[in-house]
Amino acid sequence: MATTAAFYSASDPGPLGQRFCLWHASSAQAPRALVVHVQAFAEEMNKSRRMAALQARAQAGADCAVLQFDFLGCGDSAGEFSDATWRAWVDDVLAAVNLGRLRQADTWPGAAAVPLWLWGQRA
Repeated sequence: MATTAAFYSASDPGPLGQRFCLWHASSAQAPRALVVHVQAFAEEMNKSRRMAALQARAQAGADCAVLQFDFLGCGDSAGEFSDATWRAWVDDVLAAVNLGRLRQADTWPGAAAVPLWLWGQRA
């Protein structure tokens, strides 16, 4: 059975470092892949949020661990849209990958590293 956990991660020290995350994964077994969602941009992100959540849950039900990570200035993460830069969002993708790997290792200690998939929406 797949579960979803919502939490905040400090991707960077300082007032703009907090990122909202959703972690979807099976509670019973180690995943066969780690999927990091690279969200759409601006209003398309807002309009597609429900479908992205449904897809993440479906992937978790198919034995994947999925991390949805709101970038700087988006969704429920720190900052305003005007604070965001391309470099900051690239850094957020890298932070999400690292966080996903750490979360996988903490959730299933001793399990082998699994393939990483970047799930880009309009990427």
